[in-house]
Amino acid sequence: MAVLSEGLKRLFSRPFTIRYPKQRPRLPPGFHGRLVWDRTKCIFCMQCQIACPNNVIKIDREKKTYEADLNRCIFCARCQEVCPVPEKAVRLSQDFELAKERKEDVVERY
Repeated sequence: MAVLSEGLKRLFSRPFTIRYPKQRPRLPPGFHGRLVWDRTKCIFCMQCQIACPNNVIKIDREKKTYEADLNRCIFCARCQEVCPVPEKAVRLSQDFELAKERKEDVVERY
């Protein structure tokens, strides 16, 4: 009898989950998502590449290119913390939808 009353009570209450992707989740302020690099702010000091524990970031100073293999990223934000630029040339965004059909498509090239 207790199971039936519990079931009826839950039938008329709000669900605990959200209807993703129609409803977007509320993310906390310190959420770490996709890695974003701004070429105009970057001074190519290589600190983000040195600080990355998984060697996600590859920078070429001569060509002024930046590559981030998000397959390896653990979203620790060490790259963002060590960036000496006040506006942060490297930052982690709120974008968390990183799924792709091919593994190569998750590599960000700027």
